Amino acid sequence: MKSFKLVLFLLAFAGLAIGQSQQAGKAILKIEPQYLASCGSDHIEIDALQQYFQDQDISIVQKFPNAKAPTARSFDGAGVEIRTIYELTFDQNLEVQKVVNRLKRFEQVEYAEPKFIDEVVFQPNDTRYADQQPDLELINAPQAWDILQGNPNAVVAIVDNGTDIDHPDLVNQLYQNPGEQIDGSDSDNNGYEDDLNGWDFVNENGNTEVADGDNHGIHVAGIAAASTNNNSGVASTGFYVTYMPVKVGEGSTIRFGYDGIVYAADNGAQVINCSWGSSNYSDYANDIIDYATINQNALVVAAAGNNEVDEPFYPAAYKNALAVSSVNSVGDPSFFSNYGYWIDIAAPGENILSTVEDGGYNNNTGTSMAAPAVSGAVGLLLAQYPSLTPNQIRAHLKATASSFSQLDSSSSRFGKFGAGILDMEQMLSSNLTTPYFSMDNVVVTDSADNILEVGDTVYVYASLTNFLAQSSDVWLHLNADSNFIVVDDSASFGSFSISENKNNLDQPFRIVVNSPNELDINSVLQFDLYEVNSTSVLQTFYKEVILNPGFINVDDNRISTTATSIGRVGYYDNNNTLGLGLELQGGQSMLFEAGLMVGSDQNGSPVVVDDVRNDQSRDRDFSSLNSITRITNPAFAFLGQGSFTDTIPNLLRNDSLGVVVNQRVMAYDEFGQDQYVLFEYRIRNVTNQLQTGVRIGFFTDFDVENYNQNKVLTDEGRRLLFTKGTGENDPLAAVQLIEGEGFNPYAVDNVNGGGGGIDISDSLPSTTKWQLLSESRESAGNTRDVGNDVIQVLSSGPYDLAPNDEVKVCFALFAAETERDLYRVADSAYYQYNGVFLNGREKISQKDDIRLYPNPVKSTVRLVCESCKYGGMMNVKSITGETVLTKKVVGSTQEIDLGDLSTGTYLLEIHNGQNRYVKKILKL
Repeated sequence: MKSFKLVLFLLAFAGLAIGQSQQAGKAILKIEPQYLASCGSDHIEIDALQQYFQDQDISIVQKFPNAKAPTARSFDGAGVEIRTIYELTFDQNLEVQKVVNRLKRFEQVEYAEPKFIDEVVFQPNDTRYADQQPDLELINAPQAWDILQGNPNAVVAIVDNGTDIDHPDLVNQLYQNPGEQIDGSDSDNNGYEDDLNGWDFVNENGNTEVADGDNHGIHVAGIAAASTNNNSGVASTGFYVTYMPVKVGEGSTIRFGYDGIVYAADNGAQVINCSWGSSNYSDYANDIIDYATINQNALVVAAAGNNEVDEPFYPAAYKNALAVSSVNSVGDPSFFSNYGYWIDIAAPGENILSTVEDGGYNNNTGTSMAAPAVSGAVGLLLAQYPSLTPNQIRAHLKATASSFSQLDSSSSRFGKFGAGILDMEQMLSSNLTTPYFSMDNVVVTDSADNILEVGDTVYVYASLTNFLAQSSDVWLHLNADSNFIVVDDSASFGSFSISENKNNLDQPFRIVVNSPNELDINSVLQFDLYEVNSTSVLQTFYKEVILNPGFINVDDNRISTTATSIGRVGYYDNNNTLGLGLELQGGQSMLFEAGLMVGSDQNGSPVVVDDVRNDQSRDRDFSSLNSITRITNPAFAFLGQGSFTDTIPNLLRNDSLGVVVNQRVMAYDEFGQDQYVLFEYRIRNVTNQLQTGVRIGFFTDFDVENYNQNKVLTDEGRRLLFTKGTGENDPLAAVQLIEGEGFNPYAVDNVNGGGGGIDISDSLPSTTKWQLLSESRESAGNTRDVGNDVIQVLSSGPYDLAPNDEVKVCFALFAAETERDLYRVADSAYYQYNGVFLNGREKISQKDDIRLYPNPVKSTVRLVCESCKYGGMMNVKSITGETVLTKKVVGSTQEIDLGDLSTGTYLLEIHNGQNRYVKKILKL
């Protein structure tokens, strides 16, 4: 069973997001719009959801009950429904991501996610006063004002940390709600009491004054909307525009930014400035930007961020936001500005003089200052063209932008600061007679797993939309970097009317991956747009794709999961977006995190190498040597091979033992063998020292249904450690030790105090990981009848590895609907790999019960079996089950001559009373 899962990689994925922060005890939930009738202000009439909220003591509030219903607009697409969005509040001790993951399993849920915290994006300078504003000269503002000075009907919302209501350069531009009176009531029935001059979401009142020292919002407001030509203060790009203050945070923290956007859009703002953001992508935030743009016809202008990185920054990077980067007063890109192909336009953002509290002025720097320069200019443009839609405004600003003087094609930032620098004169003097296109919905696919690797033939589909004027016939030409061989490089689109959209589904671009064998290569596709019979490029578009990603989806039987090139299992990234987790028959993932752990006591100083969680995020000890790659082999439905090591220094590596791990990942699709995936690891000591007491473990954090209502159980006879939900008909998820010395389970209660076991709720350093590998605990979740949040670690060992010695272990990962089915799968997996059944009532050899050395062996192997000193019978069997040698076991030590046997793998069985011992022998 192989389902098609489309995976698109738009940008290189970073391990840690910049400024990532989320609110404890909060989450955002959206119900599918078809269930709108079931959505009340503080409840949802869906029984399963209500029961979950009750069980977890979660309260809910409908965020936008009075929002405008979606309607289609010709230029900007279909609207978005936001009346089904809720904010959830729950115990801050609950793990937000796990609550979110559980909510996603309900079929009525469109999305669930943490509630993120944003930050303002300015870099304050020492206070200084200035007599000039050279930034306005750069963007030709005075020349624009000679053409048009706008009018107060254009409303620019400043969604920020407040304003100075009485500032002499702002007071005359302040928004006045025409339907509101200060009388202690909601005069205009918009849901906000006494919101005469905007709204304060922090204190839930109509007073949008800043807290002491919070100058950010005031400074931003002055750039967009300060009174101009009034013989005092500063000039603004918007000249006569009106500004609407919406207070959504205090200090540098923005907690209610998207609430503020909805308020501004619902109350008549045509332009909404957001000089804040974070690196956190959010479906909720994207919905809000779409709502403002499409439902309410308002343009959201957002700062690109000040992290000096080529990574998306939100809300600027959402499709329908206008992203603004920063340049200095002579037009050179600012060193601090974020950049990328998602940027739309640039504006001055360095040493910008503007308003501050108590009627003052000073200079500040940042993309926070660049964005309002554009917002005010758009207010001016709307006085000239009031019927333009947000995406037409974007197109016109980009079409009339001036070029960068110091950013040529040899720069690594070329094409990543936007279409150019805001030019207000051209913005007003240029008529809407030139077509301007956007390229959207770019699909890059190999028509298979969409993991783009060397040799793959890749098809590229794109759609073009024209915004401003009728076009003649146009065509796209594809240029690819050296990681591709281009086969079909052009597509004709014909002519376009205004707002028309076309695609190249019938003539896709075709390229072949020709990249080096490196992980996560960020490759660029460049599309040049031409008019037919012209050699002049009209526009250029870019698409970034990831080649040779360090993971591969295993989706070839009833179990779906993901193997990686760094020892993680289930997911490749921190946010669980790259990977399948662990799914049974296409259901929701039951896995939060999993990965290989290799540890040694190291003479009293434990060292554990892995790629699983630690105190801050996760350890990054492993680096790929050979990326996990699918190998064609008719014996398997899936066979993947790769290798990784802890010997390569990197900034994120915490520990090193000096090992190389060769891995094989195997899955079958025959009936009876189609419900597990095998992870086989060969761990080799590449140091020149003896490694003693090495233990090899498989860390798994299963979340079965309600994550904090789980239990861990052990079946030692089957070498099985599994997690089950305590709800009726909850499934089970398991790890089984298929091959390896010993059987050491540790079941963790992931709660404060550890529930009687090792406490990992606050930290998980190497010393604690070593405890999980070396100590034993067979069950967890027993402190409550309904269970707890639990974690399990199943390990093999200890092993002594001489230089260049290696040991092989194999784990099976699987899930089942019932306990009986779980045992069936375990027995099948063990038999398939070992060629014999492992009877759950018989004991399998432990680390002190039976040893063979040398193994692999050329002729004579020494058997040490402390439990066999009273005798027993020994059989050596081929992998097909044929008995090739039988003899009595006499004493605890004896030698076995295997010299007459052919090269291959054999199974040694010893029967001793009620016990049976099984060992694998590799005959050289």
